[in-house]
Amino acid sequence: MKVWFPISLVALAGAVLVSCKSYPPETQELLSQLSLQESQILRQQAELNNAKIETTYFQEKNEVLNHEKNANQETLVAVCSSVRNVFLDMEQTLQKKSGELYDCFIGNSPVQRQKILENNESLLLVDLHNPATTDMMLMEAQLYCHSPATVNFCLLRQVPDSLNTYEIVAISEELTAPEPGKQLLRFSGRSALLAKKGDFVGVLLAPGTQLSYDDAGTGMTPSVAMSALQRKTKLQLPAEDLRKGRAFSWQLWGFRR
Repeated sequence: MKVWFPISLVALAGAVLVSCKSYPPETQELLSQLSLQESQILRQQAELNNAKIETTYFQEKNEVLNHEKNANQETLVAVCSSVRNVFLDMEQTLQKKSGELYDCFIGNSPVQRQKILENNESLLLVDLHNPATTDMMLMEAQLYCHSPATVNFCLLRQVPDSLNTYEIVAISEELTAPEPGKQLLRFSGRSALLAKKGDFVGVLLAPGTQLSYDDAGTGMTPSVAMSALQRKTKLQLPAEDLRKGRAFSWQLWGFRR
């Protein structure tokens, strides 16, 4: 009764204002003031609700960004301590790199995220949020999956004078992660991806592969159904809602060229 009494009173006052013209001017003025106050209260409630929605959105986005930042720092420490002798069995053209550390990476942190992509068909995901910042030789991939995973990585390049059309310019061999969790996948020497500055990384998921992702606006990863990768294939990628842009848990490592 305490909640509805003033609302009912104002509603009654409005009805009286419309239907009865015989009230004294001071009464009509009071009823008008009550109606105006009710409108102001409703407007302020709407503004408060919008502010709460915006606050929640930015809190979730900040949590994802902090999670990625911490994971990147941990990955850098782990890579610097373990990768020095990874490529001793590479072909002679790569042996000169065997004593060096990876000096670049591309993609999002390979960490467990809030949601799981469950695809029932072969699906190509393209990370448009993380273009190559320089020419790179990409040698290794890390990803976080919730199932055994079969993937093919590729490089895509935007077709000149086109906003949404991309061409596949390089393809890795098929790689398999035998179990869920954070997985390390190494390319063979011939399958290293030679990226140019501005290229984008895509990954083709076999049916049933479950990747971890967030949709809090920290990435932009459109997807298209595709049964197999083929060089020189041109495709158009759908636009993603920036506020719901997806960030998937894969990352490629290598050397600057």
